[in-house]
Amino acid sequence: MNGAVVDRATAHRFGFERVRTTPRGSEMIDRPTRRMLIEDRQAAELCRKRVTSLTNIVIAIVSFVAVEPALSFSMGVSWVLAVVAIVVMRWVSITVLVRRGSSSKRQLQAHSAGATASGLAWGALPVLLWGSGGFVEFAFAGFVIAGTTAGGLSSLSWYRPAYLGYLLGATIPLATVYLLQGSVLFVAMGGLVLFYAAVLIATSVSFSRQLQETLQLQGTLEDEREELDNVRADLGLAARHKWQTLAYLSHHLRTPMNAVIGFSDLMARESLGKLGHPKYREYAEGIQFSGVEALRAINAILDVAEIETGTMTLSLSDENLCVLVAECVAEQSSNATSRKVVLRCTLPDMPASVRGDPKRLRQILDGLISNAIRFTPKKGSVTVSVSAEDEEWWTVQVSDTGIGMSADKVKEAFIPFVRLDNPLTQEFSGIGVSLTLARRLTTLHGGEFDLDSGTGRGTTVVVRLPVAIGRTVPESHEMEMTRAG
Repeated sequence: MNGAVVDRATAHRFGFERVRTTPRGSEMIDRPTRRMLIEDRQAAELCRKRVTSLTNIVIAIVSFVAVEPALSFSMGVSWVLAVVAIVVMRWVSITVLVRRGSSSKRQLQAHSAGATASGLAWGALPVLLWGSGGFVEFAFAGFVIAGTTAGGLSSLSWYRPAYLGYLLGATIPLATVYLLQGSVLFVAMGGLVLFYAAVLIATSVSFSRQLQETLQLQGTLEDEREELDNVRADLGLAARHKWQTLAYLSHHLRTPMNAVIGFSDLMARESLGKLGHPKYREYAEGIQFSGVEALRAINAILDVAEIETGTMTLSLSDENLCVLVAECVAEQSSNATSRKVVLRCTLPDMPASVRGDPKRLRQILDGLISNAIRFTPKKGSVTVSVSAEDEEWWTVQVSDTGIGMSADKVKEAFIPFVRLDNPLTQEFSGIGVSLTLARRLTTLHGGEFDLDSGTGRGTTVVVRLPVAIGRTVPESHEMEMTRAG
């Protein structure tokens, strides 16, 4: 696999790692690598569950106390010490291998050897009882071995050879001692022990297979998760490049467009002399109008790009929101008149002090008002109002009786450059950034932006801006100004 890159850290966390070929997206994990990854996870799980081996010490001590009358004290103590020594050696050997960074295969071999030794230690208990133990002691030994081998199923089945060594090391001596007793009862018990061992072997095989399938699924899920993360990162990078490119193009388009507007203005005013034919002046005015519209679109694109790339800065000062709203409404009155839309404005009779960038605040208001007029049919109305929501917020509300939007359309309306009408029919003008800019600029001012709309019932936009620091909102009356078309 040429150009393969293996992330080992992922293997220790999830049992698998990506093996990526170039180009990205062409991925494959070969059989030896998959085997290695499974062994990594098996070794990690056995290491994590090795603390359960400490229970062998407690069980051994209790067993010694229970069968001590049938065993010599020295023999019993020696058996308990052997169990303790095996547990300690298992713990120490695995710890050393892990710290040395030994391969997972070697760690698994150490786990198997330790588990087999522990099984043989338990199998030694009925052997030690041979000739001195009675039925009760042998039955107790069988009970203990049955419990420990069943308990080992959950902790050792991550690696089948380890569990088989533990199981057979404990049950084969027990079954042999039972069978050699000769009586029908003991022979039956020996046969049942062998049958029990066979059942546990079958169960461990099934359990181990399920664990390996789980590991493979985890590995596949991790591969997919990493691929999604990579795609998400690529999309984020592409988005940043997109906005940076738009900002670059907008800067380079704005300069010649300013020249077009300036020269056409000189020609329309005939500053340097008569143009001759009257149509030339009309054409110059048309060029100037188109240039202004194009420049407005270029500036909007540049503003969106600056916001998306995090490069926009605000020049903050204390501003009277009522003055800004009144000026924006006055500027939009001719637009409302030409469209035969009634434009109303309701303002409090005292200053509404906010802390903000006056240029950007006007941009918010102009965008919302022009948008409302644009989507309101003839004889409809647009109402702009300023009010104090509480002592901390001034609220600007722009409501219209226009066509409104469905819930799905509302979500689309905040995506830059998404037009809700058919852009080919040009039913409504604009490039689809007014709402995006208004909401983003409101957020930059520390404000809140809400939009409520429904198909056929118009749209209401509420912008909340924080009161300027050190100012309060006094009680007030309202005054109304109306522009009707």
